[in-house]
Amino acid sequence: APPAVARGTVVAAAGDALQALDARSGELLGTVAAGSPIRLHADADLGIAALDADGLATGWRLATHLSVL
Repeated sequence: APPAVARGTVVAAAGDALQALDARSGELLGTVAAGSPIRLHADADLGIAALDADGLATGWRLATHLSVL
């Protein structure tokens, strides 16, 4: 599946997983097991939808955390 981009985050299929990467640095932000999607979608709220070849749709929501030191 082609990568999906939202809010400076790239979501890309990597083998049997989805990876969330920082669009500027390429830093890995997270990984989730996801099979092999043929279509990905990311929305402005960092909701991710993946569709596999059998027509099964799965969704996730990326969460963020802000720390102030």
